[in-house]
Amino acid sequence: MSREIKFRVFDQITKTMNPVTSMWGFPEIETVCVPFGDTVNTLFHSFELMQFTGLKDKNGTEIYEGDILHKPMQSAVPKFIIEWNESQCLFDEIPRHGNGKSKADEFTVIGNIHDNPELL
Repeated sequence: MSREIKFRVFDQITKTMNPVTSMWGFPEIETVCVPFGDTVNTLFHSFELMQFTGLKDKNGTEIYEGDILHKPMQSAVPKFIIEWNESQCLFDEIPRHGNGKSKADEFTVIGNIHDNPELL
């Protein structure tokens, strides 16, 4: 089973979160060109790409890097921030059952680190 590879981007200048429909770039100068509707924005050092985890919360909301998840109060730690763990090649803070399957469908996305820093 494969997972869908897609991204969203936070533009640090306009302070907006945008879907990415396609992208191309020049890594040597840290540039990403991202189409927004009928225009193309070229972002230099002012963006943060966030990858879709391939998982959805209990309401069917897609979970991306930088999202803040909430679990009902029976949890000792009711909030989690989704981050990529390079050394383990996985998204941290997505609890798993003993068999390794995700428990993402037990959580709700309540915001993200850019739009809702007050939740941290």
